[in-house]
Amino acid sequence: MKTEDTKLPRDVQQPEAVSENTEEEIAPQLEEEVSESSEDYQEKRPLWPDVPWTPITKKNPWSFSLFLVVMVIAALLGLKAITIVRNRSNSEETETVALEAQLPVKVVQVKTEPIQEWVFSDAEVRASRFKHLILDVAGTVTYIKDVNGRNLQEGDYVRGGELLAKVDQRKSNQDLNVAKAQVFEAQQQVETAKASLRQAQNQLVQAEAELKQAETNRDFAATDLKRYQELYQEGAIQRREVEVKATDFKNTQTTISAREAAVQSAQDGVTSADAQVKAAQSGVSSAIAQLGKTQVDREDTEIIAPFNSQVAHLNITEGDYWSPQRVQPSGDYQSIVESVPIIVIDPSSFEIHVKLSAFQGISVKPGQRAFVILGQDQSKASSGRVTSDDLMRLAAARGRIKSVSPSVSPGERSVEVKVQITEGATNLQDGSHVSVWIAVEERNDATVAPFNAFVFRDQIPHVFVIKEEDGKKVVEQRKVTPGIEGISKREILQGVQPGELLVTDGKNRLVDGAPVDVVEINN
Repeated sequence: MKTEDTKLPRDVQQPEAVSENTEEEIAPQLEEEVSESSEDYQEKRPLWPDVPWTPITKKNPWSFSLFLVVMVIAALLGLKAITIVRNRSNSEETETVALEAQLPVKVVQVKTEPIQEWVFSDAEVRASRFKHLILDVAGTVTYIKDVNGRNLQEGDYVRGGELLAKVDQRKSNQDLNVAKAQVFEAQQQVETAKASLRQAQNQLVQAEAELKQAETNRDFAATDLKRYQELYQEGAIQRREVEVKATDFKNTQTTISAREAAVQSAQDGVTSADAQVKAAQSGVSSAIAQLGKTQVDREDTEIIAPFNSQVAHLNITEGDYWSPQRVQPSGDYQSIVESVPIIVIDPSSFEIHVKLSAFQGISVKPGQRAFVILGQDQSKASSGRVTSDDLMRLAAARGRIKSVSPSVSPGERSVEVKVQITEGATNLQDGSHVSVWIAVEERNDATVAPFNAFVFRDQIPHVFVIKEEDGKKVVEQRKVTPGIEGISKREILQGVQPGELLVTDGKNRLVDGAPVDVVEINN
């Protein structure tokens, strides 16, 4: 029996696992290997000598190898084509199943209700009316107000005008007595100057009367002289009698000159006395001013309640030595609170001081509503699991924006906002830290839906709306225009109507027109 040796040459290796090379990359390699191997081909005898062997000299030894390689390439290409067709078929089947299968979903109804957009920040409670009461005079504290047999304490209520504390007043009392004495002396000098003025005025009146009398006598003497001169011309009297009358007239003129001088002197006396009165009155004013200063200095030794208030901080006790240098006006507020002798507040009115970031402060305006959350409720308010209604119920106090600073602080880059409390002041404490939520935008009749009803396609919000088609429920994917963004809901300006149902759970598996099974309708 004759057999053919179809064994490949030893230097030709079996093809390894087929790579992903293309036919264009494999063909040149095969041609090069066949060319090199054909030159070294030698006839091989069978391993068993007894078996007759007839060499085949005309057949190409590489034809079978080339055939195998071509078949492998064809198989790979066919497998790849089958895989592509199968994947495409599976995709079409998946889409068909997704369209035909009713996917279970949970939905919510679109509602019309109020919505608010919020900004919030930590804040500090401060009394709207407060007063730092300071002793401006150094000395030993000799008095603290007595309240029911004990010294004044923090939390006690006091009436406006009450003396709360004072330091040693012996020196201030002495200065006050000296100032009062100086005022009395100045007033006495005024009285003396006024008496002198009255005397000068009387002298002026007398001098003016004497002058008037002298003028009357002069007029009479002039008339008498004229009559005597006429009688002398008629020869009724002698010349000597006329000369006597002429002498009398001259004497009256001299008297008038003297009386005029007396009047002038009296007027000068009045002027001088009046100046003395004014000088004395100025002295009184100066003495009174000094008395006022002394009284103010004495008041600086006392602390008087400025209005009906409550003692918030008390940092002195009877027997302490007080010095104004203890106050640190340039330190932080805590240092000031701890160094001022007494701080009183009006506990019936509070305001909240808030520092917002610059971009938040832009949206805050006077008159906007604000809600105050106490420290123990802050974590609940900011948990993200509360609604706007929950937040309002959680608020311990409410108010309105009183003022918004027009400038940004250079250090913290923040805007200071003040909130005037209108409700719940009794729930607040001066100096406490709270959280303030400000409704920067509100709408009472907004069309709203919860956040989990929205999906975003290319950063554009969409919703899946439940529709009825041929007795089946399907979804319609709609683009919507968002509005105010609340705590748990978002306003929809365009795209849906109140009462429509939106998918909240299961929406990530949906496509437009997919049939669904509504398993739950949430409120």
